[in-house]
Amino acid sequence: GDEYHAVGFLAQHKYGGNSLLKELKYACAIPKICGALWVLKQKLKLESKFSLALTVLLPPSEYQDKEALESKLKAATSNFMTPTGEMKVKILLFEAKPEGAGMYLHRLAVLGAEIKQRTIAIAMIGYRNASVLLSVRGAVSPGLSSNFGLSWMVDAFVRRVSGLAKEDPRLVPAIVEAGPACCEEPLTRLVRKKSALEIQAEATKMALALKLSRDDYVRA
Repeated sequence: GDEYHAVGFLAQHKYGGNSLLKELKYACAIPKICGALWVLKQKLKLESKFSLALTVLLPPSEYQDKEALESKLKAATSNFMTPTGEMKVKILLFEAKPEGAGMYLHRLAVLGAEIKQRTIAIAMIGYRNASVLLSVRGAVSPGLSSNFGLSWMVDAFVRRVSGLAKEDPRLVPAIVEAGPACCEEPLTRLVRKKSALEIQAEATKMALALKLSRDDYVRA
C-alpha cells in the first residue's frame, strides 16, 4: 500500500516522532527531502511540477551510499502526494558531498595552489554525530565519522537529572542558552517542581549536572 510520512514539527508534536538517531541519514533522507520540496513549492509559489539540481551532504561513513540515495530519491520525487496535492519533481542534477566539503572548497578558493602545502582538518559536530574531513597537501581523505555528536552530551545530562526526557523540545535550547558557564536561569524552564525554592534548588542541580556532562563530552 501507500506510505505516509510526517516530518519536522508535525511529526514531533502530533505523532510523537523522535530524531531517529540510530538510523542511517540516507535512509531517512527521502521523506525529509520530499517535505522540503513541498515547503519550497509553497514558499516560492511554484507549480506542482518542476525540475531542480540538488546537492546533499552525507557523513563520511555513509558517503558510499550516494548512488543508492540518488536512485531512490529520483524515483520518490517523480510522483508523491503532499498536503496540497500531487507533486512531480525531476532531479536534473544530483550531487552528494561529504560533510565539511563546503568549508573545504571555501578554503581551496582562498588558498589556491598554496593548499598543496597545507594540512587541513575540518571538524563537523552535529546533533547525531561528529565527522572530520582531512586534506593533506591537497589530497582529501575519505574522512571519519563518530557517534560523538551533541546527542551524546544530552544523553549524559538526562541520565544525571531525574524527570527529563531527551525528546523534550525545550531541552537543547535550554542547554545552548545556559552556555559554557552552565547558567541556572535557562534551566529553570525544565524544572517540574512547583515552589520557588524547589525550582531554584533543582536548577542548581541541573547546572552542576550540565557542567559534568559538558566536561565528559570534551574528554570523550
